[in-house]
Amino acid sequence: MIHPGWTVTSTSINSIVQATTALGGDGDAMLRQAGVDLARLNDPEARHPFSAMQALYRQASQLNADIGIYVGRIEYISRMNMLLYACSVCESLRDYLNLMPSILRFAGDIGETRIRREGDCLRLDWLPLWEGSRSLRYPADAVLATAVGILGSLCVQPIPIRRAQFSYPEPTDTRMLRRVFGDELRFGAAESQLFFDRDCLDYPLIQLDSDWARAVRASTRHLFDSRSSDTFLAALRTTAIPASVAEMATSTSLVTR
Repeated sequence: MIHPGWTVTSTSINSIVQATTALGGDGDAMLRQAGVDLARLNDPEARHPFSAMQALYRQASQLNADIGIYVGRIEYISRMNMLLYACSVCESLRDYLNLMPSILRFAGDIGETRIRREGDCLRLDWLPLWEGSRSLRYPADAVLATAVGILGSLCVQPIPIRRAQFSYPEPTDTRMLRRVFGDELRFGAAESQLFFDRDCLDYPLIQLDSDWARAVRASTRHLFDSRSSDTFLAALRTTAIPASVAEMATSTSLVTR
């Protein structure tokens, strides 16, 4: 069940609208139908009901079943300041994975990603906050496509995705999925996951020149502050996230060894 207190940021809403508009949809009409306050969308820190984001996704998926992939590409660019911050303060992918703030902090009450070792691979799990979204395609596609964009650009050496699996049934047309995630795809899994070589943990990150680094650190540091002034949301996230997601705090120990 969707909790009435769950919210998402304007950026999360705008990414869906931008993708829909680019694919020929009427973004403004969708926003009105979903009950989104258009006047507040210009404020990137404004919060909107999680249920409104789901309503937008439902409309957009009727226009194009691959909507989550397009949204993920936009989210990757929209969050670029955070990635540049990482490149200014981290030396390796290992450092980056241990530093990045949770999705709950910068996107809203959507879910979490978790990194685990599995044999000679690293496994990225997508753990949605709303259990009802596990059988839906668009949230998993959006999060994993964002991760592919990040992994493909942060390091000097490319990081190939060895396998991707999804918690939704196999769609009729998988061409876009294969274009983004490769040919090794599995569907109907318990979790949506990406697998990539564990050796990439020690890949060096691309380094910014000093002027870029100073500017990015100044504009983005607040996103990495673990303190939160919103006690209601802090309590909500503690009580509403499934146990497997709450264990995310232990994941850094698995990527530092």
